[in-house]
This record gives sequence, structure tokens and C-alpha cells, in this order.
Amino acid sequence: MILALAASACGGPERRQAPVPEPGHSRLTSLGEISEDPCPIAGGVLFARRAPGQAVHIWFLPDSGPAPREWLVGERDVRAAAASRDGQRLAWTGNSRGTWDIFASSVHPGSNPALRPIAGSDDDETSPTWAPDGKRLAWAALDRRAAYWRLRVGDGSGEARDLGEGFAPAWHPTEDRIVCQRARPGGGLWNAVVVDVATGRATELWPQPGRGAITPSWSLDGNWILFAARLESPDEESAEFDGLWAVSPDGVKRIRLSAAGVDTFSPRETTDGRIVYCRREGNAVELWSFKSPLARAEHPK
Repeated sequence: MILALAASACGGPERRQAPVPEPGHSRLTSLGEISEDPCPIAGGVLFARRAPGQAVHIWFLPDSGPAPREWLVGERDVRAAAASRDGQRLAWTGNSRGTWDIFASSVHPGSNPALRPIAGSDDDETSPTWAPDGKRLAWAALDRRAAYWRLRVGDGSGEARDLGEGFAPAWHPTEDRIVCQRARPGGGLWNAVVVDVATGRATELWPQPGRGAITPSWSLDGNWILFAARLESPDEESAEFDGLWAVSPDGVKRIRLSAAGVDTFSPRETTDGRIVYCRREGNAVELWSFKSPLARAEHPK
């Protein structure tokens, strides 16, 4: 159930489209499966690979290698990898206990890591992200009674803090701020909000009627927020794809990163100056990338 809910949160009905690349965009995977949850680390990108009828495992796609290889294999599904800022620890989502929980290990866990749940409540939990100090995590927990996602923060030593509604969180590289997607009151498109961890105060990133934002992340320098944009459709039953964007945290400066009309999501900036993202192609989701323009962009602050 959590996978279906997460998919609906990431942007509407499936659409079949030819994989025509934009200028400067390169396909990274050609697996014909579901390759999602990209997580850049030193030397490459971790991602969740889901083949029909098989468990989801975390794979590693090296920057210079010819093919991806398995990185983290669990007894059941494992996905949504997140590396700490120092590159030493890895958090991920696994369902070995029958519910989706957050686990952590060395960034090189091997095939049989010793698992200790960081977040292990009766709720399904996913999308971990590390604080700059490498000790705390934020994640999304499904409130089954209300049927919506909650943003939580904790270090595994006690009860987690609840910071209101939120899904797909990403912690700022150096500050106690989290960007996540949050459902607008009364329904409609999701939008991205920036949450102050100390106060819980949330600021909507792009407060325009009819426009939404999903799967947000921070640029490596923390000066930009990357996300996939969605527009309300006239039929009110689906969302139109408006490409990938980078926006300053105050919402004033905006850079279009990719063209509209293609189902793209989960943009992530890498240490070698690229932006890797997911692109839906019929029944498959593949990883693509392009050179990041953010280092050359006018400083948003």
C-alpha cells in the first residue's frame, strides 16, 4: 500500500510517451523496469530497482561503470536510500518486519547488514533524510487513521518529533530547515514547503493557485530547491507535467531545468556537477541526467 500511496503523491496517472531526450540530457539506465529514489554518493548514484514480480533492492550506478550493480539486498523490499553529509552512513526504508521502517548502517552495508530500526512505529515510514550533524533523521510516516503523511524527526533514542503534514523530505545541507511536499488544504495539487525544524513553521515555496511541486531536494550549496512541477488539468482528474525547476528558498528566483510535457520527478544534484532525475517511459521509470546550471546561475541570496 505504501508504494501505491507514494506513487500517487509523486504525480498523477501513468502516461505513455516516447523517450525523446532533451538537448544535453543523457539516459543513465535502460532497464525497462522501475528505477527511482536516486541518491547521489561519491562515485555514482544509488537507486531503487523494482522488476515485475521481484523484491525492490538498492543498486549502485557508477559514474564511469558500464552497468549498475546491487548495493543493498534485503529479505524483502529495501528502497529510498539516503546518505549522510559526510558520506559515511546510509539510511533506507525496508519492510522486513511487515511494516515499512527506517534503518541505518554504514554506507557500504554489504548483502546482510545488521539491521536496527531508527524509526519503527506501527505506522509505515519512508523517505529518510539526514540532518547536517549526521545524528538525526527526518522521514515521512503514514497516519493510517487520517490517511495522510506526517513529517517526523528523531535520532532513534526516543520518541520522534512531529512537524505536521509532509512527504518526501530533504534536509538543508547546513541548516535546520527541511523542504518537503505537503497537500494543500481542501485537496488539489501537492506543493513544496520549507519547514523550520526548531519552530515547525512552514512556508509555502510557490503559493500560486493551480501550480504544485513534488519530490523536492536542496542543491549541494543549499541555495536552491529543486523539484518537479505540476499544473492542474482542465479535467480536474490528473495533473499536467511542467518539467523540473530550481527555485530560491524565498520563491523569488526561478530556473526552468527541463521542458514541460514529460513525466519527470526526483531531481538531485550530484557532486560531479550533474542533476540526476527520474523519467517515466510507459510502464518503466529510468534515470536521466544533465549538466547542472546552478553553479553558473546568479546567486539567489
